Amino acid sequence: RRSRWSRTRGSQRSPALQPPVACDWQSTMAGDGKTEVKSDEGSPLINGAHYKRTVTLWSLVAISYFSVAGGPEGTETIIQNGGVALAVLGIIVIGLVWSIPTALMTAELATMFPENGGYTLWVGAAFGSRMGDIAGWLQFISSAVDAAIYPALFLSYFKAASGLDNLAVWADWGIKATFITSMFALNLTGIGNVGHGSVGFMLLLLAPFVVVIFIAFSGAFTGTTLLGWEFNTANWYETPATADWSAFLMVLLWNMGYWEGASVCAGEIENVGQTFPKAL
Repeated sequence: RRSRWSRTRGSQRSPALQPPVACDWQSTMAGDGKTEVKSDEGSPLINGAHYKRTVTLWSLVAISYFSVAGGPEGTETIIQNGGVALAVLGIIVIGLVWSIPTALMTAELATMFPENGGYTLWVGAAFGSRMGDIAGWLQFISSAVDAAIYPALFLSYFKAASGLDNLAVWADWGIKATFITSMFALNLTGIGNVGHGSVGFMLLLLAPFVVVIFIAFSGAFTGTTLLGWEFNTANWYETPATADWSAFLMVLLWNMGYWEGASVCAGEIENVGQTFPKAL
């Protein structure tokens, strides 16, 4: 497949609009199953041949899910600051005006550049390799800051579930270190296992919420749930008196963005042209 990123005016091409060499490329499949992406000039766009792609549809669904939301955990701030109705409305609006367009863009560009690198390749093709490098480093810094949240978030949920609120400082750090080491070890085993592990984690994270939703709505007709909880919709439309709207918006965007995250492993996806759009 070939893609030409150039602008023409009549038969003349402006020197200022000359695309980089990496913009004109093609993907070839060798007899041994390796894939190599080359420019028109014959030099590889991405050095080295590619071996068997192992990430399947549901693995990509889970990887994308953790790139974007990472589970319902951490969304409490949206409810606390906006209330139930505005939280649901915010998710719908942001989903329509931001998340879906970004997902569609990601699906198009990831299938046009079906190799590892994702948005760094897109930016490099449009603005040159240096800007592609900068885009990669900026996202690396952003991801490092964002990833620092999760060990602390895991610890807070662990304490709430176990009732161990007064752990020693060394125990807190030990739990965080165990969490980080586990994720690091999973990544070392390869992208295929990361995909399978992500599916397992996704089901594990969502299962309690499925149960809670079922229990809660079991009282929709009787006013009392299976566990004796009161089913009352009166507070759904209330807004907290001490709402922090900046926190509401930031956490909402945080949970609805980064659809392009999974594009960095596009070179590992089986039948990427069909799998990536379906997964998103």
